[in-house]
Amino acid sequence: MPTENFPYFSGDAEVRRISRRIVLGGLVAGSGSLAATAPSEPQLRRRALVNAAEFGVQADGSTDDAPALLRAVTALTHGSVLALPAGVIALGSPGWSGIALRRLRGISVQGNGAMLKWLALPGQATGPFGKTGLLLHECRGAHISDLKIDGNGVNCIGLGLDTCESCTVSGVEAYAHGDKPGGLGQLVSCRGIGNSWLHCIARDSVAGSQYRGFYLGNGNVGWGETDLRIHGCSASGNDATGFAIGAVRLICTASTSTGNAGAGFISGTSAGSPSIDHLFIGNLAQRNGFHGWQTDVYGPDAERIVLSGNNFSHNTFCGALCHKGTEVSICDNILADNGAGTGSGAIEISQSKDVIVSSNHIRGDMTHGICIKTAFPGNALSRVIISNNRCTGSTSKTVWLDAIDASSALQSIVFSGNVVDGGRHGLSLIAAPGARIDDVIIADNIVDRTSDASYLFSDAVSGQSSKLRLTGNAGGRADIGPTVMPGADANNCWNAASGPALEPPRHGEWRRGAVIYNAAPSPGAPLGWVCTQAGTPGRWHGFGLITE
Repeated sequence: MPTENFPYFSGDAEVRRISRRIVLGGLVAGSGSLAATAPSEPQLRRRALVNAAEFGVQADGSTDDAPALLRAVTALTHGSVLALPAGVIALGSPGWSGIALRRLRGISVQGNGAMLKWLALPGQATGPFGKTGLLLHECRGAHISDLKIDGNGVNCIGLGLDTCESCTVSGVEAYAHGDKPGGLGQLVSCRGIGNSWLHCIARDSVAGSQYRGFYLGNGNVGWGETDLRIHGCSASGNDATGFAIGAVRLICTASTSTGNAGAGFISGTSAGSPSIDHLFIGNLAQRNGFHGWQTDVYGPDAERIVLSGNNFSHNTFCGALCHKGTEVSICDNILADNGAGTGSGAIEISQSKDVIVSSNHIRGDMTHGICIKTAFPGNALSRVIISNNRCTGSTSKTVWLDAIDASSALQSIVFSGNVVDGGRHGLSLIAAPGARIDDVIIADNIVDRTSDASYLFSDAVSGQSSKLRLTGNAGGRADIGPTVMPGADANNCWNAASGPALEPPRHGEWRRGAVIYNAAPSPGAPLGWVCTQAGTPGRWHGFGLITE
């Protein structure tokens, strides 16, 4: 962040060096000092230790320790260490403001396993996000660690960072915040630069409170985060989303979001607080009440999002929902058993462009595997690549690429190299009256063991799907409607020999050239039957008379 936004940082090079080493090198326990760094640098001064117990903090779980802790906080200066005593530090009486650390550089709060427990609603707030018990405001290089925060049913944020830079929150656990609908989050930050959340836990917000676990830079104009890092954190049992994030440049790794009433992870957007350059790697989202991961469905487009190596499974709706996304890559993820009872797909895409869905393992999702979100009217998609995915266990159209109304448009779509097993249809591409499907390539896919046609292509009017190219596909029967006129139809091996039979088919739609082999060959009987005219079931003739 430019120094003009933090005027109290200028002109103190030594403290700048101390702050940087605190972030990179960790905490100095007890009353120890920082080691000298290099012979050429001046000897660094010892860090001041502020022991909260010496200011009267009882940590007995019943005494209101707010006045004593505030005295300790007042004693902090740049580079100080605030050490909390082990135990339960009860805080607050009616009308209290909360605990605030303001405009401090390089401080450290060592929780030592202590628990902060709110007794009353604080007056201070984190930006526009709500009342907050413990607040860092315009701090730089601060480190808070090894602390628990018991919300005790109070309708406030546990810990909030407001306009902070290069601060680290490590090993902090917050739970039981909220007492009525409309809450925001248990751990919150806004307008920060370069902040990190490491191995933190936000769990079990009060039922009915709508409190998220982590609410980081989301949902308000100009209150987003920049260069945000989340690693090894956990959100579980919250009454809304586990991680709701609005940031420019985010890395979220090795974190879990389970059993929350909302989504597991959200890349949220609002005007002035965008989600751009998000990287989600190696995260787990399971048994959440909405989607495993999703973009915000109300704000502007989320841009340049990468999901890789994640496990999005057993969520009530989609494993991953990309709505209004630009340059989104969903690759090398596991998506299993999502959408039970809701008819959602494992991966759903709507109103997006420049999307790649590749090399995912999609298993057992209750209705669809990959879905161009058909429930969204006026859906427009362009430049979408769906390749090299493994899809099994769908109960309907495993890959559903339909344009469902006159205002829908699918343009520049590539579906290639996928292996699909099961479902009613392996791939469905249908254009409703007035819809546009332009420049679509269906190539080198394998579809097996569907209950109906392996491939389904249908246009409302003749030639509606322009530049449709079908090449090198394999599998069972392809149902190509009479109005569909592919620009290319070559080297496909569909509704070829479909196993043995005692007679030619009497039902189903078949293409010219399909072959059925005789299951009971005998002298004088045909070797099998070939379809000489497409139709339902088409016209069949025997071939290869078996001789003595």
